[in-house]
Formats: sequence, C-alpha cells, structure tokens
Amino acid sequence: MSRLKYVPVNERSEIEEKIKWELKSIGYDGRFFPAFIGVLDGVTYAKPYAEPTTCPCGKGYGYHSFEYERIFGFGLHCDGFDENKILILDDA
Repeated sequence: MSRLKYVPVNERSEIEEKIKWELKSIGYDGRFFPAFIGVLDGVTYAKPYAEPTTCPCGKGYGYHSFEYERIFGFGLHCDGFDENKILILDDA
C-alpha cells in the first residue's frame, strides 16, 4: 500500500451524502478486514467497519492488529478509532 490519503474531516459530509457504501473487505500485507467501500466519480473510498472487539484493552471497536491500524491510520489498539474516517483508495 503506497502513501495513504484520507478525506479531510470538513469534506466527509459531502461524500457521505452522495456515496452508497457496501460492506466488503480491505487488505494489507495478506490480512483482510471488513470495511465499507464506495465509489464516487471514479474514486474508490473506504470506511472502517465498527466491529466490537474483545481485546482486553477495553477500547471498544476496530481490529487491534498492526495491518488494520495501518490501513486506517489508527494508533495502537485502534487508539483514535473513528468510524467516520474515510480513506481514499484510488483517485485515478
């Protein structure tokens, strides 16, 4: 995965109003995780799926793995988890 790009917070609502999200999967380094994927004007976007976790850290959502945290830019144990964060997968 090359340089990751995210939709700025102030632009998320515009995309949310127009896009239709589908639950699919997203992968990194051979591991795959459920995520919401949508395409708008030829650009593919992804949002994290808010899966409750059973991790003993007590931080309620996300997949507490390096790969998942790397995809969505969350910290260790999904610190900073934001189910509304939007990743730009491609803009070609």
